[in-house]
Amino acid sequence: MRNTKKIVVIFIIWFAAACLAGVTGLVEHLKPPFPQLIIISITAILLISGFKIKSFREFLLNLDWRFIVGLHLVRYIGFHFIKLFMREELPFEFAVIGGIGDIVIAYIATMILVFYKRIGSKVLLIWNLLGLAEILFVVFTAARIGIKDPQSMAALLKMPLSLLPTFVVPIIITSHILLLIRIRSKRGIPGVVKTPG
Repeated sequence: MRNTKKIVVIFIIWFAAACLAGVTGLVEHLKPPFPQLIIISITAILLISGFKIKSFREFLLNLDWRFIVGLHLVRYIGFHFIKLFMREELPFEFAVIGGIGDIVIAYIATMILVFYKRIGSKVLLIWNLLGLAEILFVVFTAARIGIKDPQSMAALLKMPLSLLPTFVVPIIITSHILLLIRIRSKRGIPGVVKTPG
């Protein structure tokens, strides 16, 4: 319990720092591919910490798989991306294609959570792989478009969207990898080990 509280406090401090970086305009001045490098760096720190720090590893391995899936409801933000495209603030390939992809992944996550008692590990694995592929597509698309035309992706670097590269996306990518590990190790996964509820 004590380790869990410490980890939660660290995440709160990280979130506060990400908010501060966004509010002060620090993120806004970054040019691609630096936002993507931030995503890669933070994701690497999370993964390495998960493997090297025993208390953090146990925390991750004991998270309810439904909580991990629930994190992906944030991907309904795809609706906002489409709205920004209609305002001509984001390019089509990122906002519409990527946005629809996010919405689909979020919708399937919703269905998994609603019907979790009927969900098996194979369904969870397929959704997880699709979700990982989609978020990587979004990250690399943002980098590719941003390098060619940095101004076209400027909306993503202003609060609150600046939280995407500095907080949300690293957690999303890490959660996909965590689920892959959980499914492979058969630890607390539907269809393999009975979960509470």
